Amino acid sequence: MVYLPQGYTMPRARRTAKINWHKGPPRLSRCPFVGEPATGNWVPAVVTTDVAVGMQWCHPGPMTEASCHCGTVRISLDHAPIEVTECNCSVCRRYGVLWAYYRPDEVRLVPPEAQTDTYEWDDRSLAFHRCRTCGCVTHWSPKNRDPDRMGINARLLPLDTLANARRRFLDGAVTERYVDEET
Repeated sequence: MVYLPQGYTMPRARRTAKINWHKGPPRLSRCPFVGEPATGNWVPAVVTTDVAVGMQWCHPGPMTEASCHCGTVRISLDHAPIEVTECNCSVCRRYGVLWAYYRPDEVRLVPPEAQTDTYEWDDRSLAFHRCRTCGCVTHWSPKNRDPDRMGINARLLPLDTLANARRRFLDGAVTERYVDEET
């Protein structure tokens, strides 16, 4: 994985990271951000290869950002959701959310210690987070099951991002199955 410091601006001429690259865009081997970031605010980058000249450029990736109503809790996602899930369980139905599922390493809360309150119910396996200021449900995180999956409230995404995602219906109230898989 390649990362760039958060907030880097891109020169219009080359669309490469604004850093002293000596001359021209960097080869990936000279890109100082290859591998996991040690500290600081880093964002995933995209590596573009120009086969004709045998060069690779690193530049900020196509990140997607969700935000609660007041903007106190922001969520940066590595990519836009391909599909979103509407669940009719007793909690999700009342929240009115659409869930987009991600691996935790694809999600960054901004700030990392986001000001959220949590609610847990039933077997206490999920913690539902909401903004302390405006009350928007932002995401759920696993407590003791499937630590490789979390849900982001897709209704907090920009409308054009949400419009491009496939919408599925999960019968969480009775069968725990997707309705479109029953036939």
